[in-house]
Amino acid sequence: MALYDGKNIKGSIGKLSFRKRDKKTTTIQSNPGKGTMKQTPATKKSASLFGSVVSPLAKHIRHNLQHLVNGFYDIKMVNRMNSDIAIIINQHLQEDRQIVFNQDSFNRLNGFEFNTKSLLIDSLLISPKLSFENSQVQLTFPALKVAKDLKFRVGSNKVMLQIQPVFFCLAKGLWLKPTMQTICLEKGQAITAIQNFNYSFPKGTTCLFGIGLVFFNGSIAINDKIFNPAGICASAYNEGTIDETELTGWFKMGL
Repeated sequence: MALYDGKNIKGSIGKLSFRKRDKKTTTIQSNPGKGTMKQTPATKKSASLFGSVVSPLAKHIRHNLQHLVNGFYDIKMVNRMNSDIAIIINQHLQEDRQIVFNQDSFNRLNGFEFNTKSLLIDSLLISPKLSFENSQVQLTFPALKVAKDLKFRVGSNKVMLQIQPVFFCLAKGLWLKPTMQTICLEKGQAITAIQNFNYSFPKGTTCLFGIGLVFFNGSIAINDKIFNPAGICASAYNEGTIDETELTGWFKMGL
């Protein structure tokens, strides 16, 4: 609908759009009519994948790691994750529309940061190591030299490392989130022991490990929108034939 203010026309009439550029100039543009915007087969395929796989998977990852983030993420985080997932899915999409992963398919997510204003890599200066064999996966935290390997937030004297594993079976549309693990450290500590976290890792599934750091002043958590280091530290896909008996107790993703 267009409006006339006594001097200029503003809005749309049919396929014409009127816009005021300055005090003396009004521009006229042609709007595409309903049904005139055509999608190429490639565009349709991309849109279908985004709606059926990319967006739902990214949403599930964010949902299952949300307690590490607590709403303290940067404004572009959702788009960044969607973009990374889209690249992964399209890279492994076959001509017959099947998605075929290998053990390194999700490496792109390693190092994903939920808040670019407070990078996890700038606060946790070591990297956990992931290894897996057959249907078992292990995340190993090396011995921490607290004064060297952790950068404490100003005003904090304690930190809690939260480790959250998440598993997905995209072929069956299932997910599982084991109990979160924590490591609590004080600023004056010296060296911690090596710690291993072990989980069942069925064939044909993907695992992700998220880490969040919560800093304390005494008993009060002092993380906020500006400072909340959290990210994905490791991922892997376990190649092989899915044994559905190993997926008992998993939940439906709704893909």
